[in-house]
Amino acid sequence: MFLTVLMLAILAATGCRSSPKTSADNRDDLLGWYQLPNRHYRTREILPGPGTLIPVFKRGGVYCSVCRGVEVPLKPCPEGLEWGPAESSMRGTTIGVDTSSKMPYIAIRDLNAQYEADISTFGEKQFMSKIKKPSGLLDPTTTPPRTADDFLGCYQPVWFPVFRWIISRDGGQYHLEGQIADKDGWKTKKHEAATLEPLPDKLGFVWGRKKENRLVFNGASKRFECVLGPDDKLNLKMPLARINPVLPPGTGATSPPMSIGIPSWH
Repeated sequence: MFLTVLMLAILAATGCRSSPKTSADNRDDLLGWYQLPNRHYRTREILPGPGTLIPVFKRGGVYCSVCRGVEVPLKPCPEGLEWGPAESSMRGTTIGVDTSSKMPYIAIRDLNAQYEADISTFGEKQFMSKIKKPSGLLDPTTTPPRTADDFLGCYQPVWFPVFRWIISRDGGQYHLEGQIADKDGWKTKKHEAATLEPLPDKLGFVWGRKKENRLVFNGASKRFECVLGPDDKLNLKMPLARINPVLPPGTGATSPPMSIGIPSWH
């Protein structure tokens, strides 16, 4: 199902125009929102239209950015910040400030980009513009659940809202149904279905062949989230927003406002 594939992809891969300043001692100056220009995939020519937005923020004192809907931890490096997960084809990806131009940049190092041949941007400094936080983002904050039934409902990934999951109950069993948006509305993906097992030690559910995906409520962030991986060591979290499932695509919270997150080959 999609979340399992997404987890494997992440593990494999895993406005104002003022320029930030950074140093080895203060990387908080890199916090904020950035925009990569929209470029032709082969010629690299800048094209009209919005580019990819890349946020840099902190969660519980850990620097993070986003890739395919998942909040990925970043760690300090001489250039500024770099991709945190060590077992990932994206290791070595950095965000910093160019010493000569004083412009913020991202250098994406994705080992899987070898398949892009002559259009690969592996390690290239791609300069970004710092912008204001965009409007229209989903707000995941909500009240904490008191029972397992409080997890019932419809969810969208905050950073990747082209998918959604419906949690339902049939007798004593809980089920997950996956859907994807297209021009005609939301369509069910049969292979995106699963039976959820309650967690033994707290409210929430687990699913997947190796029990690698968990749906939990994060009390510190006051949000529902999918935690990828069998434990919390990877720290890969996908925040989820509860939405009204009857709204059609293109209206309200079901419309993805823009492309958000560090691009990866996947």
